[in-house]
Amino acid sequence: MSNGYALAAVTAVLRNRLNHHLTAAGLSGTVGDVTVSALPPDRIPVGSGEPTQLNVFLHQVTPNQAWRNTGLPAADSTGAAIDAQPLALDLHYLLTAYGSDMYVGEIVLGHALRALHDEPLLTRPLIREALNPATPDPTLPPVLRDAGLADQVETIRLTPTVMTAEEMSKVWSALQAHYRPTASYTAHAVLIDSARPRRPALPVSAGGVSSRGRAQMPPVLDAVENAAGSAPITADSTVVLRGRDFATDGVLLLGEAEHPLTVAKEVTSGTITVRLADVTPRPRAGTVAAQVRMNIALGDPETAHAAYPSNSVAFVLAPAIAAIAQVTSTGTAGGVPVGTGHVDVTLSPPVTARQRVSLLLNEVAPPAGRRARSIALAAPPDNGVPPGAGETATIAFPFTRVPRGDYVVRLSVDGAESPLARDGSGRYALPRVTL
Repeated sequence: MSNGYALAAVTAVLRNRLNHHLTAAGLSGTVGDVTVSALPPDRIPVGSGEPTQLNVFLHQVTPNQAWRNTGLPAADSTGAAIDAQPLALDLHYLLTAYGSDMYVGEIVLGHALRALHDEPLLTRPLIREALNPATPDPTLPPVLRDAGLADQVETIRLTPTVMTAEEMSKVWSALQAHYRPTASYTAHAVLIDSARPRRPALPVSAGGVSSRGRAQMPPVLDAVENAAGSAPITADSTVVLRGRDFATDGVLLLGEAEHPLTVAKEVTSGTITVRLADVTPRPRAGTVAAQVRMNIALGDPETAHAAYPSNSVAFVLAPAIAAIAQVTSTGTAGGVPVGTGHVDVTLSPPVTARQRVSLLLNEVAPPAGRRARSIALAAPPDNGVPPGAGETATIAFPFTRVPRGDYVVRLSVDGAESPLARDGSGRYALPRVTL
């Protein structure tokens, strides 16, 4: 890692490389001798006697985001130091070209930009050469040789950055200097080693291995299926969780509830079979997340820990319903017989007041030449859950002046719809209500 001299060392290396490239480009025959400096812009004379000069100015230092949260925490819960992370910084530079004659600034700046484009990395040999020049540089403090910049773990990269006209104006206003052709660059990342004392921990003396010798790998859950085949999963279904690396010592998560794997009818290394009616509390209708966590014996004496969770797999739990329509009044609307009343629905599993519930009606066998009617009935407030109760298994859906006829009925709960049965012709026929 580098030390506190690193910022000055980066500036010195950058100045050295630019001076080398401008000299090699032969600019002395075009614009005369070019001086490369590293001064605040307000200290450079401007005007009729303005020198031909390229100035490198470090105007801002910011934390490097990539390194900011790496490594172990720096302190424990008491505030005592346990590790010392490096100070990772990005250095923001202004490269400004000066010259008293026309086009001189543009020529100098153009050659400097090409040099940084062709050689954007401050490599270790380049850093050592710049800080230990063959020809002594009286402006280079000898102490910069000990900055450790060539030994840090990450190579420093120079990248051009964009400053808006407003940002550039604010910078030069703060510098109280006359603006000249300028480009901005960022050097990242400079890693400064911390002087904070560390509190090293001993290495782990023994691994936490299960006494039953089970491989310390989390189980994988691939799918949740109805044991009866392709039929929708309802509250009375038996489901099969398929995957690998299952064992009998663990827990099963269905939705927000956790159950011991002893509720399962069968557990093998690749399947877990569960009858949902045996699970308490039962999962709610809608999209249900399933997960398996295997136990492993750790410690001395050994204690079971649910240390290996699987991935989560979602399945749709459809509500099962029975429905009866109660028509309390009849009439006509535009020559069409209509009715008012309510549809009483008994459902499983019960729903809470916060679930999204609606009743979907589709007309059965409409007359020729007319499309079948489709109607959605909204649930009553709070889905009809009585005050103080957590759930309800019956809902009365009110309807007003709905065209009379036969309708197949579906209940939608959080996007999961109750299944329909077909008749001999393959059309949906049940459950059905007559309005």
